Amino acid sequence: MKQRLAIAAALLWPRELLVLDEPTNGLDPQGIVEVRELLRSLQQQGMTIFVSSHILSEVEIICSEVAVMREGNLIFQGTTQAFRGSLGEQFTLETPSPGLAESILVQLGLVERDSVVIQEGRLTAKLTTDEIERVVAALVHGGVGIRAVGNSSHSLEEAFVALTGRSGHAR
Repeated sequence: MKQRLAIAAALLWPRELLVLDEPTNGLDPQGIVEVRELLRSLQQQGMTIFVSSHILSEVEIICSEVAVMREGNLIFQGTTQAFRGSLGEQFTLETPSPGLAESILVQLGLVERDSVVIQEGRLTAKLTTDEIERVVAALVHGGVGIRAVGNSSHSLEEAFVALTGRSGHAR
């Protein structure tokens, strides 16, 4: 209730900037959803909202832009999408021949061997190219049967840990 009251008090007067420190800390799941909806509504009305938090999954849901500080220095500033994308795209390939697929992709320089994970008939790798069509064509030409191909970006948390080498605060 204190958290909700503090947010309500901050909104008593019209303002262009709202600064929040851990705005969902201590809230129940419904309260978290309500705060997210309120923040989205305020943002759509033109308010700038600055959120400081170490709960990166929440930052990922609430924020459109992120700045990362390390030891007092700004080491990244940009959209959350750009931050997640800073690690490159990952793709998942379902194939009966994941080992052969890995060999072909490494030989062609499309992935680095240490970026490939093979589990249960799936090959997951970080691409060194954004041309998924080229990857699929190279595999088919190399005799690899493909059942499915998908891609995904990294989470904010994965990008943060990769950038800083440790956990800490995102702002």
